[in-house]
Amino acid sequence: CTEEERVALRARYSPNGEKLLLYVGRIVYEKGLHVLIRAMPRILADHPNTRLLVVGKNGQQHLPLATQLEVADHIEFLGFVPDAERDCLYRIADAAVFPSIYEPFGIVALEAMGLDCNVIASSVGGLAEVIQHDVNGLNVFPDNPVSIAWAVNELFTDEAAAARRRQLAFQLGIFRAGV
Repeated sequence: CTEEERVALRARYSPNGEKLLLYVGRIVYEKGLHVLIRAMPRILADHPNTRLLVVGKNGQQHLPLATQLEVADHIEFLGFVPDAERDCLYRIADAAVFPSIYEPFGIVALEAMGLDCNVIASSVGGLAEVIQHDVNGLNVFPDNPVSIAWAVNELFTDEAAAARRRQLAFQLGIFRAGV
């Protein structure tokens, strides 16, 4: 991901300086995208200049929920994206959010960490093993939109702590990924 590609993507998805949250994953119940969408009204109440990018085939099936909650204008369903573009999205996002209800592995968190992205993740399964709360990311309670909104607020309001966590996560992510 070149600097030019990052600048172009940031201009495309954050033309007015919006904060960017990124969800990457399969669009199935246990991955918890619906929980993240339910957190969006609370997130937007504190940080109205926030957008959620959803990467995953058939993500638009959550558009009715986003519309019902009146947050659809702040969510972009990107569908499937190639790996190179996904990696660039991690590089431009302010945080990757993994709101899983069930997650046997923590590979997605490691990918995000290895690409220098802040991580907010449910404290379940492999995610709980990879993310150490307030060390290399923020853990949230599974199936809890209020907890997700709290973590996003923490991340956005304490930029120094977010940068410290991101740096530690990056070091751990590249070590574990064998990069």
